[in-house]
Amino acid sequence: MTMASLPGSRRIAPVSMEQAKARILRNGAGMPRRDIRVYNTGSALTLGGVYAVSFSGAAATTNNPQVQVLTTAAGRRQRFVVAAEAIAQNTWGWATGWGYCQALVEGTTDVAADDALIPVVGQTYLLKAAAGGAGAIAEALGAQASATPTLTDIYLYGDDAAPEGGAVQ
Repeated sequence: MTMASLPGSRRIAPVSMEQAKARILRNGAGMPRRDIRVYNTGSALTLGGVYAVSFSGAAATTNNPQVQVLTTAAGRRQRFVVAAEAIAQNTWGWATGWGYCQALVEGTTDVAADDALIPVVGQTYLLKAAAGGAGAIAEALGAQASATPTLTDIYLYGDDAAPEGGAVQ
């Protein structure tokens, strides 16, 4: 039985997690982001789409991170990723879990640089957060006023996202 170490840890991962690798990349301005490998069990994922992370006991993907459209704002602390590429159904792909990236943002209510962004239940994009930014998982790095989800520069908080019980629209 082969074992691999978990990224950033001295712990040993089970064989089933070996595909769940991570990488650090930098954008054109040299700003970092951490990508992880995720397994897509649902419909094809869109570049820049925002997805909730879950873990499954399915035989082919036991203990590996999988992604899904956010279905509820209730329950355990949510983790979110932004698809770093289009990912077909039942395949592995890269998704950003933290840092500077581009995500789909809906700017019907004008989004300005520095606005807090929240995920939307049943959708794969971010919206401007209400006053105070409760439940924010990202920050806009540029303005966005489009009435349709558009790729926008953001900073994804990753592990620093809203704690359990934080408001998510």
